[in-house]
Amino acid sequence: MLPTQIAQFDTWFGQRTVSQPFQLMAHLVSVLGTGVPARFPELKLLFAGGGVSWAPHILQRMDKEYNENRRDVPWLVDRPSFYFKRQMALLTQPLDLPEDPVELTDFLGSGLNEDHLLYASGFPHFDFDAPSRLERALLSDDAKEKVFFGNATRFLPRLSRLASVNG
Repeated sequence: MLPTQIAQFDTWFGQRTVSQPFQLMAHLVSVLGTGVPARFPELKLLFAGGGVSWAPHILQRMDKEYNENRRDVPWLVDRPSFYFKRQMALLTQPLDLPEDPVELTDFLGSGLNEDHLLYASGFPHFDFDAPSRLERALLSDDAKEKVFFGNATRFLPRLSRLASVNG
């Protein structure tokens, strides 16, 4: 069975809709399916360039497959979502926000939350996301602090040392 070929879509709309999230899904399945986070528990991975809406679906799907086909991945001693939550995060750009910010909170509550998001603008690309766009979707000040600063320093500890030196 071959994966979907991007060339089968003859418009930018079709290609951009599937290319970025499908590539990230494939990378996540590969990383988890080969046991990378189980073998390297201190490794942190960030997934960039495909927004965030793809992640809850694929994590739920991988957990389902893990429960049914655990023998295929004996190096994983826990569900794939456990490793994601422990070691991985998503960069927000391109931000695929629902119309209603409350829907984002509900969506993230399905398995992810602001602890797994790091703001990325994508500037200077045509589809960059200004901070104000994400700010409107994050309902609490705590969530804003995490996504715009705190999570980056947690996932990339050198940033906190740089911030304190340059402070």
